[in-house]
Amino acid sequence: AQVLGGNDDGLGGSGDEVLIMNDNGSSYRSLWLNSSGEWTVSGGGSDTLAPGQGFFVLRRAASTVYPTFTGPVGTPGSQIAEIVPGWNLLGLAEGWYNVTFSSVFGSPVSGALNSGWDGDDTADEIQVLNANGSYTRYYYAPDGNWYNAQNDAVSGSTTFLPGRAYYFKRDSGSLEIRF
Repeated sequence: AQVLGGNDDGLGGSGDEVLIMNDNGSSYRSLWLNSSGEWTVSGGGSDTLAPGQGFFVLRRAASTVYPTFTGPVGTPGSQIAEIVPGWNLLGLAEGWYNVTFSSVFGSPVSGALNSGWDGDDTADEIQVLNANGSYTRYYYAPDGNWYNAQNDAVSGSTTFLPGRAYYFKRDSGSLEIRF
């Protein structure tokens, strides 16, 4: 596999970019490699990922790359992530396994899950990006269970997998979870 590449051409150039969702849940900030091989933030400055925060890699070359990250991985359940109204992008570090929807959202640090049935605009929702580009959508129902919207099956044992993108749609109110 190759490494992520860049050539100091900034945003929209031929180099790879990392896209991180902003707190407003509707736009992204971009990072790219400069000529010194350092990640540069759009608009300058530095960037730090919050615990549980996900990101996308915009790969411009037609080859596979496996990003490697260094630093502390942490212990599952030791960090707090804030879920704000709108779309939130969540991710897990390598090595975190058997972290279910129910274990993450079952006992929030603050706030409560918004519930509703499929089609309601009030229910909290998780969308999982699949390898083929499709999404699997889950919603939180009034009976306290997560349901797969494609087949209406209870999905309480569905696990978060490291390296996958998880969108969390929050209609209203803030929520803090252990991640």
